[in-house]
Amino acid sequence: MAGLIDELIVVLDEMNDLYEQLIKSGKDKLEVIIKNNIEELQKINADENVLVGKTLKLDKKREELFSDIAFVLNK
Repeated sequence: MAGLIDELIVVLDEMNDLYEQLIKSGKDKLEVIIKNNIEELQKINADENVLVGKTLKLDKKREELFSDIAFVLNK
């Protein structure tokens, strides 16, 4: 059980880091849009897509961990 909780904490920390990167990316995107820099905007969008993909994988792992913890607790 403790291993599942530790793994969940790691996943949540990684998700938090990704969300912080997405927030920064959104702020960067705003500046790029104001400057009308299309090339940089495309790069930011591509980077965001990678971050979102990683977030989705971690979210699936989080759900699996919750299910495993619920199973162990008979909930």
